[in-house]
Amino acid sequence: MIVKIFKVGHIATNCSVVYDENKQGFIIDPAFNEKRLINFIENENIKIAYILLTHGHYDHVLQVKDFQKMTGGLICIHESDREMLETPKRCFPIKLSRFNVKSFVPDKLLKDGQELNVGKMKIKVMHTPGHTKGSCCFFCEDYLFAGDTLFSEGFGRTDLYGGDYETILKSVEKLRSMDRNYYVIPGHEDFFELKDHIL
Repeated sequence: MIVKIFKVGHIATNCSVVYDENKQGFIIDPAFNEKRLINFIENENIKIAYILLTHGHYDHVLQVKDFQKMTGGLICIHESDREMLETPKRCFPIKLSRFNVKSFVPDKLLKDGQELNVGKMKIKVMHTPGHTKGSCCFFCEDYLFAGDTLFSEGFGRTDLYGGDYETILKSVEKLRSMDRNYYVIPGHEDFFELKDHIL
């Protein structure tokens, strides 16, 4: 499995392109269609099966529909964050009039414990609410794609629509109590090992 990370957009969202030796792949949180991201996928001839969204905030979903037109991947999000895609005003942390977020319906709604297969890879979905109602993490081999649920020193904010402080604490403890270490790719900032997380 190969993982390529791009920091995209004005607040450096971590966008992950993951693919196997046969160029079968998926992508996580491609919110901004930067040319270098598109060029990489085209130059490597990667077939994108799924576009996985860790949650519904604008900096993770803004240009996802445009990206889908280029790759054909199915847009997937946890069922509890569907409303954020269908009601764009709920995906903004502040009023950002310069961004034109259009509503859309995802292709596939995810549930806790669900598994997706892409080529030789198996992706497991874990519902980790608190940052939003439908925030989730994706596990694939040794990697944990955490979205904004988990950062190296703490966790995502809970003062936006769908956020809840007590709920995210439970989600963080659920991740920290796992008996296996993972290499964590958060939604922003630097990567780290799960065992080194600081609460």
